[in-house]
Amino acid sequence: MTLFNNKYRNESFRMPGWDYLGNGYYFITMVIQDRRCLFGKIENDKMIFSVIGRIAQEEWDKSFEIRKELFLDEFIFMPNHIHAIVIIKNNHKSGNSFGLDGARDADGARPCVPTDRTSVYQF
Repeated sequence: MTLFNNKYRNESFRMPGWDYLGNGYYFITMVIQDRRCLFGKIENDKMIFSVIGRIAQEEWDKSFEIRKELFLDEFIFMPNHIHAIVIIKNNHKSGNSFGLDGARDADGARPCVPTDRTSVYQF
């Protein structure tokens, strides 16, 4: 980790050389600034949305309605962040297009792009 404005920060988890416009499954996490719990709270193991959380979820859903190349696989809202697997499937010609037909490997896993910066992968 490096310091920026006297705060530790993570380096980019982006895979060097990967075309993020390309087709594929992407695991994303979006965190609210300063990790404030603005989306709601957890009660009895259930997410209870705040007004802001309901608005965020409505806008999240709209993203997949207005962007024809974007598909939602799985997601979960937490009080201060969102985890999701989204699929980009468009006519953009990239070497990244694989696994978009729902195919899985022999163990039932979907193809994925590792974000481990220490590894070298060839597709």
